[in-house]
Amino acid sequence: ELGATGVLFDRSYENPKINLFKHAITPWNINNLLTAHSSTDIAVLSLDIDFNDYHVLKAMVDGGVLNLDGLKLIICEYNSHLDPTEKKTVPY
Repeated sequence: ELGATGVLFDRSYENPKINLFKHAITPWNINNLLTAHSSTDIAVLSLDIDFNDYHVLKAMVDGGVLNLDGLKLIICEYNSHLDPTEKKTVPY
């Protein structure tokens, strides 16, 4: 035991033994889901929500649920074919 815990959300699957809960994540429900299923003291956050990572992360920050002081790493998908100096998001 390294003292780490985690919670997983998936649109299609659920397995409470490993803290995997069946939920479709949106910017409107992420804060309630995190509060209900885990601590908001997150050190490593991994997002893979096709095209909506930015919107969900923004909702977490704006909602005050994500403690930025304790956050060490964010892992999320990106499009390597886009110019990294250009700001682009897909409308939600």
